[in-house]
Amino acid sequence: MGCPTTVAGPRRAEGGTASRPGSWRARAASYQAWQVVNTAQGKGPSGGRIDALQDLVANVANEESLAGVRLDGAWLEGISLVGATLERASLRDAILRGADLRGANLQGADLTGADLTGCDLRDAVLKGVRILGATICWTCSLGTSSCFHSPTESRPSWLNGSSQSGGGLLSSHRPVFALRGRRTGPELTKVQRRQLRAESRHSRYLAAIGLCVRPAKSVGLFVLTPFPWSCVMPGNTVVLARGAAVALVTALAAACSSNDAPTTPPDGTSPGFTETGLALDVIEPGQTLPFTPVTSSATCRVGGAGQQVLLPPGFAASVVAAEAEPNYPNAADMNTVNESGASSGRFLYRTHELGDNAGVSVTDLHTGDTHIVARRADWERFDGIAWTPWGTILAAEEVTTSVLKDPELPTAKGGHVYEIDPQTGSAKLLAAVGSRSHEGLRFDAQGNLYGISESSPGYIYRFVPAKAGDLTVGDLYALRVVEQIGDRTGWAEWVKLDPDAVKLDSDAEAARVQATGYGRPEDIETGTSTGDDKRGNRMLYVAVTTEARVLAIDLNPSGAGPEHQGQVFVSDYVKAGANAPADFSFPDNLSLDASGDLFITEDPGGNASEGKTLGDDVWFAPFNPGSSAQSKPAVRFLSITDCEAEPTGVYVSPSGKTLFLNIQHRGGDGQDLTLGIQRLSDVQFRTTTTASNP
Repeated sequence: MGCPTTVAGPRRAEGGTASRPGSWRARAASYQAWQVVNTAQGKGPSGGRIDALQDLVANVANEESLAGVRLDGAWLEGISLVGATLERASLRDAILRGADLRGANLQGADLTGADLTGCDLRDAVLKGVRILGATICWTCSLGTSSCFHSPTESRPSWLNGSSQSGGGLLSSHRPVFALRGRRTGPELTKVQRRQLRAESRHSRYLAAIGLCVRPAKSVGLFVLTPFPWSCVMPGNTVVLARGAAVALVTALAAACSSNDAPTTPPDGTSPGFTETGLALDVIEPGQTLPFTPVTSSATCRVGGAGQQVLLPPGFAASVVAAEAEPNYPNAADMNTVNESGASSGRFLYRTHELGDNAGVSVTDLHTGDTHIVARRADWERFDGIAWTPWGTILAAEEVTTSVLKDPELPTAKGGHVYEIDPQTGSAKLLAAVGSRSHEGLRFDAQGNLYGISESSPGYIYRFVPAKAGDLTVGDLYALRVVEQIGDRTGWAEWVKLDPDAVKLDSDAEAARVQATGYGRPEDIETGTSTGDDKRGNRMLYVAVTTEARVLAIDLNPSGAGPEHQGQVFVSDYVKAGANAPADFSFPDNLSLDASGDLFITEDPGGNASEGKTLGDDVWFAPFNPGSSAQSKPAVRFLSITDCEAEPTGVYVSPSGKTLFLNIQHRGGDGQDLTLGIQRLSDVQFRTTTTASNP
């Protein structure tokens, strides 16, 4: 069977190289303590019922034996059972995805039908384990007996508890997502390739390495990799054939000819990429919200706890990409995907807020490849990013007074917006959009571009292009409240600015026409990106950071009388002390989902050395069908555990099944992360190539 055709993705910038799986050092985010939701038959060590995960963890911590425990069908996702004694335990059909079972004694345990995707079984004793129909995985290291087995071996060494880890191309982590299907893998040396071919010809225990090589006698290397974001191979998922005793049976043979390229398979509509799972906004029967809110901010420490984010029950976070120069620079800020065109949703782009040599990187969510799209020495503090309706990227500088001047416009005071071709990395200056400290960028349904100036006072802008799809020429307007009914809320108008003046300093021009200023506006959101405001996408949301509120601007208010024709209406959509708790503070980035709910990150600043003890939060403002002026009461969705870091770039995927989030300025190892957050019911990306047992 030949390899599928290549899917064209974003090209690398000149001089850049792709992130190799071997150098990809991200660790999957740890899980919080999920409650056991299906343990009606569970029996504790003393015969009592085990009703919650914490009971199991406590038993292990106290070194109590769980031998013979019955947990058939239990939901134990992410549980830590390091060193646990689980001899003869019954875990039939149990959910143990992401479980930490290092050193556990599972001798004689029944794992029939259990799901151990992404688990860690290093040094576990698995002698006599029943694994019929189970989905099982392990953490291994390239070149050790954990992964490769000589023809003389009767069974893989990891089944005897001698699994090893460390070194080689593979790093240790417990992945959340699973990707099933053919794909490329790590770059191996010629010696490693020869070793792989030689061992694959003889061993029944084929390693899931992720290479598409020409096998001997149609014995193919199958590919069942654990992490769609990368080509890292620890925790390789192996689907055991039902009825097989010990042998690991290949689920998919990839018999590529020498001329075939190891590429990604098409999915029928979006080549090479399919996102599965449940939408984040699904509300269970009898509930009013799609999740149980996190009650308080996480207690934080430098570098974060074992988990980088505290999430509601039923959600999991995993590392999509991690800082590693030159492909993923420091200070990851805001995110977008290719929202239109071929393979839409597959490529995740992010800006990097560096003082110089700022740029845009991209992660292929199917192959895990991360590389630079565009980067330039005179670019400063890239922050805002947006996908244009015609398939390019807008990236904006957040700088009030630039130090590194653009050679095309060296007399401009502040930052600029650039339009970048994701295929070539070529960029053009959009001087007409204005020079200022930029952040949020969004289009409306008519193709007008909205933005802000992140300053105090800061202004809200609308750019109307002279020609659709061309942002190099047009008129810039600033918002001015003309009939105030509250604190700079009420009826407002767009005031046209001088097109030459805004190229040098749009804030000075906005002040000249007495535009309304706010306390450090930052991100903006409309329903024309990946969400829907459920009001015909006529709403513009603006985070006003130092005023602890998010504005709603109705761009086409219904019922406006003749005196308000052509005007817009401004209201406090979310505000601390009104429809948000008092600890709702410093709102920053925004993202709408398909149900009109608004995710809001906060950025209060501070660090542990200054006495900070609580992590920053991401809030959730539910859609209010009764009012476009104000959301239902906002609740806390998640909290980060690193006192030094802030959550940035919140972004709901086009399918509504993943919330992307960057953890910026991390303490500890200082490695910024991009996370993907999904529901636990089906946290997988997979290709439509179905794995089948031979």
